[in-house]
Amino acid sequence: MFFKMYLKQIKLNTECIVVLDNTALHRIAADRLHIDTPSFAQINQLVSTVMSTSTTTLRYPGYMNNDLIGLIASLIPTPRLHYLMTGYTPLTTAAQVASVRKTTVLDVMRRLLQPKNMMVSTPVHRQANHCYISILNIIQGEVDPTQLFERTLNQFDKLRKREAFMDQFKKESIFKDNLDEFDNSREVIQQLVDEYQAATKPDYLAWGTQQASGSVDRI
Repeated sequence: MFFKMYLKQIKLNTECIVVLDNTALHRIAADRLHIDTPSFAQINQLVSTVMSTSTTTLRYPGYMNNDLIGLIASLIPTPRLHYLMTGYTPLTTAAQVASVRKTTVLDVMRRLLQPKNMMVSTPVHRQANHCYISILNIIQGEVDPTQLFERTLNQFDKLRKREAFMDQFKKESIFKDNLDEFDNSREVIQQLVDEYQAATKPDYLAWGTQQASGSVDRI
């Protein structure tokens, strides 16, 4: 009964709740970290790690997600749906840190969405249609965001060359006369890749000025 009263209060009087449960935390400790009998301190370390990482953007300067409102605003679609799940990867102990293998952004994003890496128990019903309403990925380390986009472009180029699945799209009014929308979309993504690469170089500001000038000329 007390728990129901507690749920009522946090539903009516809070703006955001990050849900963690002991069952999921102990499962992660046993299955992912191979700790048969996790201590209270080890479970708390899992909680502190994921919460510290989730608020990383508040401690470093940036143009977005640098305050709590900006961090959670895009994750909460309506005031009542303010319960958030959180995941973390790679999960390691202090002794395992040195053995973490180098991976790609895409692999990290895939693992973040796996139920076994979630800090709350999420039973999966295969016959039900589940989806994520909103997602925020905070990725640290030597991250190259172009990996994901370049892979997408390569896959698109292969499909476009083979004209794969195009018949279905041609049935839609936007593609009735041609498939230029696909090519325009590819150009936009390529420009994004180019800008990410340019942003790592000392002359990024000059590059941006040149691109802006070119856009004006084209207009």
